[in-house]
Amino acid sequence: MAKPRKNSILVIGILIVSLLLGCGAEYLSASKSGPDYEKVYLDASEFSQWEFEPKGGSEYYALANNSYFISDDIGGIPVDHIHLDLSVDQGDTTTKTLYFYGVKDGVEGEFVVPLERDGNAFSARLRADRVDSIRFYPTQRVRTTVSFEGMMLNDVVETGRFSVPGMLVIALVIATAALLILKLLKKTDMGWRMLGGMTAASCGGALGYFASRIFTAAAMFGKALPLIAAITLAAVYTVIILYISKADTFVKKVFYGILVVGIVFSFATGPLQIPDETTHYMRAYAMAEGSFRYDYDHEYPNDMRLLYDYFPGEFYNVIQSDDRGSIPSGIRGYLSAVAGGVQSERELHTSIQITLPYVLPAIAIAVFRLFGANALICLWAARLANAIMYAFAVRYAFRKAKKYEVPLLIALAAPITVSMAASLSYDALFLAAFAVFAGTLLSEKIAGRDMTALIISYAVMVLIKPIYIPMLLLLLIKDKKNVMWNRFAAMGAMLAAGLALWGISQGLAVLLRIGISDPVYPEGVDYFGQIAFILRNPVKYLLILAVDGYENSFYIDKWGLFGTLDVKANMTTVLAPVAAGICCIISGEKKKSARHTAVFSVITVMMYVLIVTAFYVVWSTLGSTSILGVQARYFVPVIFTLAAAVTSVIKQLEQKERALNISAYVLVLVAAAGAAEVFLKYYLM
Repeated sequence: MAKPRKNSILVIGILIVSLLLGCGAEYLSASKSGPDYEKVYLDASEFSQWEFEPKGGSEYYALANNSYFISDDIGGIPVDHIHLDLSVDQGDTTTKTLYFYGVKDGVEGEFVVPLERDGNAFSARLRADRVDSIRFYPTQRVRTTVSFEGMMLNDVVETGRFSVPGMLVIALVIATAALLILKLLKKTDMGWRMLGGMTAASCGGALGYFASRIFTAAAMFGKALPLIAAITLAAVYTVIILYISKADTFVKKVFYGILVVGIVFSFATGPLQIPDETTHYMRAYAMAEGSFRYDYDHEYPNDMRLLYDYFPGEFYNVIQSDDRGSIPSGIRGYLSAVAGGVQSERELHTSIQITLPYVLPAIAIAVFRLFGANALICLWAARLANAIMYAFAVRYAFRKAKKYEVPLLIALAAPITVSMAASLSYDALFLAAFAVFAGTLLSEKIAGRDMTALIISYAVMVLIKPIYIPMLLLLLIKDKKNVMWNRFAAMGAMLAAGLALWGISQGLAVLLRIGISDPVYPEGVDYFGQIAFILRNPVKYLLILAVDGYENSFYIDKWGLFGTLDVKANMTTVLAPVAAGICCIISGEKKKSARHTAVFSVITVMMYVLIVTAFYVVWSTLGSTSILGVQARYFVPVIFTLAAAVTSVIKQLEQKERALNISAYVLVLVAAAGAAEVFLKYYLM
């Protein structure tokens, strides 16, 4: 009896000491006086303009849809308010965004604030301890006239305040760390599940605490936000841990984990806040109503139009402004408008000319429409259908795969992957098809039904995104004896099926479309001219590729970029690549193969260059030194080939079964952290 009592006294003592330390830390933080602000004016000449063309005086044409002004000469000063002598074309109603790097409430990093119209100019409510640099985006449109003369940074002083939730979060983090150390030293008998719950609560509390210090739009939660964040993240982790712990095989652990995370993402992401989801949802909804023609002027019901009134694309920047609404208030307003019979005047149009990716969502929408569900409920139902489909595709993949399971899991369980799979984008079907394709490819032997699955899944991939045609070269990792046909004959059959399905789709697009005009690309884009430029200047283009990759960290730092590319989950941005690296290191293959390393490496480089070059040709102006439109979601198959190339040269450090189980826990929990962080960003900040 003495040992349990001693253990309880030790735990209680640590909790009391942690509370005292947390209280002291918060008092020290609150006792700091506010900084002395000064008025500073930065002239337009102190800013560099990216992708702008001088028009005359202080006016510019924006040449790219992510053009910005940037200044690194702020001098590290405290700031309370910013006023910009900035104006744009009257017809430009895009969201204006300002980023700054510095320190806010003791947190150092890059922060984003919306720019509010202030008469003919713009201003931002920005209270920061230190501002080192500022970058702002005056428009998301091409060929918009922008007039920028300068920026004024203004003054107000406010002293610190004691925060009870902040104190509790600090105490929880200290107690968790102390108990974990004692557990490893075998000084306490506290169970791993309890420590896991405390760790989850610590992560959630810390995330919510920093979020509440950085963002101000969650006024209805006030200082309770850190505790809500802790409960939210701890609940997500607990459900996943319970599901995984009850599974007796690696396949079941992954299946249950991906299924739960996908369900969370289905609701965590704000309505219509996935790239291009606004147009994808229209196509699925039209099919649910029985319209399989590609009709640009399809008539949608009033509740569908109201949904687009309340949830336009790129909504996140709006919710950071106290007086312009939020995702929760948008949901309340939408439901009230539907119930009150409010009529929308909005016209909805989609240019989507493809059918297969929307069959399953359309069925879900049609079923829920039979029970009188509104457009928002149907949206969630359709997302859930895609999330469940993806989970079963992942289950199939890992039941088949016998090699490189961890590299495949890194790609399939990446937070950005599960987020897109739990959406109405056609990426959901593409990712499911890729899972089936990769799992079949990694099976012991490809014959019979497996060959059929390989060909069909590859054809679906090509139908949706023809840029992935070179992925058929992955068949070269298979030994001749493990493929029913000659490998090159199999690749020929795969290519023929993919091109045939793509060709049929293109033919239907011509025959069935009504009122859809050809797409309009940014002014200055010239496909054939850009291709000729690349061929004439290969060395220069390679430099452009290298500089773009360097500036964007080769898109690895975009793993935590969600929503319509306007929601940066900072914790996930760091955790996802780190977790991937750790899992690669512990899961090397037992038998190394130079051929496998070569195939995976060549395809990784080839696909990266092809994807980035495609956007350079389609979206960037002729001869531009920047590459526009590239997103992390396009690299999911490349994540697999890169991770496989790495593991193929690493000596196996862990027994395979143990490495698989560790990777399942780590990667699924990181995906869960991403889902929780996205939920916090959309609903509590």
